[in-house]
Amino acid sequence: MKEASAKPIVGVGRFTNPDTMAAAIRSGKLDIIGAARPSIADPFLPKKIEEGRYDEIRECVGNNICIAKALHRGHIGCTQNATAGEEFRRHWHPERFERASNSDRDVLVVGAGPAGMECAIVLGKRGMRRVHLVEAQTEIGGILRWVPRLPGLGEWARILNYRAIQLGKLPNVEVITGLRLDADGVMGYGAEIVVIATGARWAGDGVSNMTHAPIDGADSSLPHVLTPEQVMIEGKRPPGPRVVVYDAEGYFMGAGLAETLHAEGYNVELVTPLPQVAQFCEFTREIVMLRRSLHELGIAMTRAVKLTSIEPSLLHGVDEWDDPVQRDADAVVLVTHRLSNEQLYFDLVANEERLDVAGIEGTYRIGDCVAPRLIADVIFDGHRLGREIDSGDPAVPLPYRRESFVIPEPATLALESAREGRSPGNAADR
Repeated sequence: MKEASAKPIVGVGRFTNPDTMAAAIRSGKLDIIGAARPSIADPFLPKKIEEGRYDEIRECVGNNICIAKALHRGHIGCTQNATAGEEFRRHWHPERFERASNSDRDVLVVGAGPAGMECAIVLGKRGMRRVHLVEAQTEIGGILRWVPRLPGLGEWARILNYRAIQLGKLPNVEVITGLRLDADGVMGYGAEIVVIATGARWAGDGVSNMTHAPIDGADSSLPHVLTPEQVMIEGKRPPGPRVVVYDAEGYFMGAGLAETLHAEGYNVELVTPLPQVAQFCEFTREIVMLRRSLHELGIAMTRAVKLTSIEPSLLHGVDEWDDPVQRDADAVVLVTHRLSNEQLYFDLVANEERLDVAGIEGTYRIGDCVAPRLIADVIFDGHRLGREIDSGDPAVPLPYRRESFVIPEPATLALESAREGRSPGNAADR
């Protein structure tokens, strides 16, 4: 390009790391770095690079949730930056946090997954007296401890890495790992505000939003029935070479597990009851690349087939026409539905008198503990609660400003005009 034109050359395409950007400029091959998605993740990216504040950069993970939310929900968002799209309507600045009016309170956040980490960071930046982020496991991160190990998702580790760094920089936030709290432990902890962020788990009985009932024979305690956590955390493996990954979620998990097991030598087929394989990836614009990758690996894909029963070496189902389908399989991995780990929250709120005696003024839950959803959504949920911890009822989001005018019905216009002494037919009034 330099040989063909004297114009400045702009380079675009997954420039997220400041060192890579600087190296490209210094090499003389590029004059300008184009970084659209990285600027959504961190609007102050150039300033932080200029000032050498690399550890404060929210580096883009490239999962295209910004695109998916714009297409699917009509409003942009970002996994890394919960304030994206909220600057006007919620008055959220990515780098500024007002001191909370109840900052003289101690806060206990139970669960250090995406929602819990984000909430603790915001509470810390809002000046709460003490924030304790307590995690039952030996490491923080929740689902982010293992999701980045799925093929192609290594960049998602940035979601955890950024938040781990920020937590370590806040003097009023303490992270405690390896401590599992029950209701009595929470009651006696001494915090005035409690936030439950205990996440969710994959169903082991095959229940999903497609069937709303367990699959006959589905039991993840059996050797031939597996869940994502069993594969990725516990190391459980199919008892034989033929494996079906049954994906009723339609996002990255089913395809990621299929690739993981294929790489280990299993003969894998990805079966989904949805009209398309990895259907949600149509919104993230990854669907064509993803299915092509699965095809090139030799992973068979079957769409619109619903499992009805599971036997140790045989799967039964029906296709979209309700015709019977069978598969010889040594194991099935159920990527069906996630269930909220909500019992601790309900144990706490079941006894308001005990909460009062314990001095707990507010008990809230966030993230997958409320309802399993996108990582971007649970991070937003934790961020919002932290931003609104001193509102009248932090459990209920504050109303936000409309970005578009609402055109009232003609009768309403006439009534309002009459009240204000205006003529509804006047051009200036219109």
